[in-house]
Amino acid sequence: MSRLSNTIAHTGLYTAVCVVIGLILTPVPNIELITLFVFLGGYIYGIKQGVIIGTTGGFLFSALNPWGSGLAFPPLIVSQVIGFGLAGLTGALIYKTTRTLSEGKLKAVLFGLSGGVLTVVYHLLITIFTSELAGYSLTQAGIYFAGGMLFGLWHIISNILFFSILSPPLIRAASRFSFNTRLKQI
Repeated sequence: MSRLSNTIAHTGLYTAVCVVIGLILTPVPNIELITLFVFLGGYIYGIKQGVIIGTTGGFLFSALNPWGSGLAFPPLIVSQVIGFGLAGLTGALIYKTTRTLSEGKLKAVLFGLSGGVLTVVYHLLITIFTSELAGYSLTQAGIYFAGGMLFGLWHIISNILFFSILSPPLIRAASRFSFNTRLKQI
């Protein structure tokens, strides 16, 4: 198999894993692992594949969501695709800034902060896109965002914990696979 074929296959398979991981937890409100796995896709595969994994996985996750397809509400699916694309991009950028750090508490804290910030940005994107369609004023959008954050707080806290606790062992596990020359350089 050529290098391009390998890249396409790995990106496609990893995207499918992200979607399945995302769909598994849909019955539980505001608890999800898809953002973490998309972030790790960027961390493992780099910027281009991370963004592809995020945008494609985000689109499929939203479109196939059994609790309501984002296809019925285009601003929602657009905001989700952008949010997940940012998660893949952030994972790649965090790799570049942390690859020289030894594994430890600092890295776990950086992963946790990344998860928290990405979740707040995700909620902000959804608020902006849905508020625009609803015709909300800036004040109304702010109230909508603040009210949603009361519910979103659990989402933010859970992602901080998932990112900080699960990222290091998942990265260690990914570095053991022969296809991953990027992580073997660490």
